[in-house]
Amino acid sequence: MVFFCIFSFLQNTNSYSQTGIGIRDVHPSALLQLESTSKTFVMPRVTDAQMLLIPSPLIGAQVYNTTYNSLFFYTAVGWRNINSSALAAIMIDKNFSSGTIPAVNNTYYLLPIGISEIKYNTEAVFTVEANGTIRIRKSGTYLISAGVSVSNMPTGNRKYALKVYKNDSLIAVLNAGEATTSGSDYWGVNGVCVAALSANDLITVKYLINNNGGNLSPKFVNISITQL
Repeated sequence: MVFFCIFSFLQNTNSYSQTGIGIRDVHPSALLQLESTSKTFVMPRVTDAQMLLIPSPLIGAQVYNTTYNSLFFYTAVGWRNINSSALAAIMIDKNFSSGTIPAVNNTYYLLPIGISEIKYNTEAVFTVEANGTIRIRKSGTYLISAGVSVSNMPTGNRKYALKVYKNDSLIAVLNAGEATTSGSDYWGVNGVCVAALSANDLITVKYLINNNGGNLSPKFVNISITQL
């Protein structure tokens, strides 16, 4: 009986012990305390693909993602880059100083911004696959906004439209109508929609500007998606 009591006491004490590495006096609030002036703490280092294959991560789990060279932590909505905004979001944006975009009548084109124009991205939720094309990696409700403008819209009336597609099916007309200008000038259009999306849905954003086949000079083009 005495042996059993002593063993139980030692077992209980061990369950609540503290650990210090490089330090003798561990702070009372610390379960684990590391101290060094010449060594570092290195958490698990994984690629993005490896991170996404970790089975049932505990909320609060952390890894260093070598694909994006950033710390990631696990939340109720999935893995999140520590450098991203609080809400899962992506913004692709470009201020053009040169170049042209096509404008054949009654023809839709993907917005001409992609991977190289990403301003910020919650990589665990969004993947940019091509210009104007974003893969959704988590099911949920999303706010989608987009815009396109040109610096040389010709004189006259021009049919235009800005639309969002899910898996090649139209889900929202962000804006559409007829633009009227009295001279070559700046012109632009934008819009917002809310959509319920599933994991692996492919979102594309396309524009139409009837300019009889003549190219136009883009100025500002953007796409933003936020998980609500």
